[in-house]
Amino acid sequence: MKQIQNELGILKQGMLSVQGKQFKDECRMLLKEDHHITLEEYENISREHKVYNSLEGNHEGDELFRLVGVKYNSQIAK
Repeated sequence: MKQIQNELGILKQGMLSVQGKQFKDECRMLLKEDHHITLEEYENISREHKVYNSLEGNHEGDELFRLVGVKYNSQIAK
């Protein structure tokens, strides 16, 4: 049982490495000054953030997502 748990932990870390990089890259793209975030993009990045958190992603991704939310909400307010 311990062996299975260890292997699942390794698998989870690998998934986070791949998904986390993609998620953070997507956040950075959405944060570019000349990019207008669409509703579809915001909904997609919100789903990706939930996956990121479920894989126990760190605060860096959470902060990037927070900034995306700030930018998206400021666009709506205009």
